[in-house]
Amino acid sequence: MCGLDMCAVARICSGFMVAVMLLFLGGCGSSEALNSENGKPTPFTEVVWELEEITSIDGGIDVQPQPPWKYTVEFRSDGHLIAQDACNRCEGTYEIDISGSISISVSCTEMACTPWPNIAYSEALNRATRYEMREDHLKIYFRDREGQEWIMIHRRKKR
Repeated sequence: MCGLDMCAVARICSGFMVAVMLLFLGGCGSSEALNSENGKPTPFTEVVWELEEITSIDGGIDVQPQPPWKYTVEFRSDGHLIAQDACNRCEGTYEIDISGSISISVSCTEMACTPWPNIAYSEALNRATRYEMREDHLKIYFRDREGQEWIMIHRRKKR
C-alpha cells in the first residue's frame, strides 16, 4: 500500500501526462474534418471545393461568382493547397484542427482578368478563421477589413 505522499505524487504525475497528451494531440492537423451534422470525420483533402456564394453572417448580402470565372480550392494532405481565383492560379499552405479553426496562407498570380471579377477570393481565403462541413458542402468563415464576418460556401466538385 502506498503512503499518502506517494499516492498524491502518482496522481499528479498521471494528471500531468494526460494533459501533455491532450496538448500534443490537440495541435495535430488532420486530413479529415469533422462533419458538423454527425461529428464523424469527412474527407477534407484531395477534393476540389468550388465556390457557390459568399454571404454575410447576418444573411443580408450575397455575392455569387459570375461567369466565366471559377473559384476553387483543393486542400492537399501535406498541408499545401492550390486554388483558382478567377483567371489566377494560387498556391499556399493551411492548418486545421478538429475544433473547426483554420489558418490559410495563399498567394496568386496577378493576371489582369477581363471582365473584372467580382470576388476577391484569395484575400478571403487569407482571412479565414474557421470552417464547417456538411455532406458535400464546405463553409469557410472569414472577417473582412472592417471586421464583418462572412461565409464562403463551397460545394464538392464532381470529377
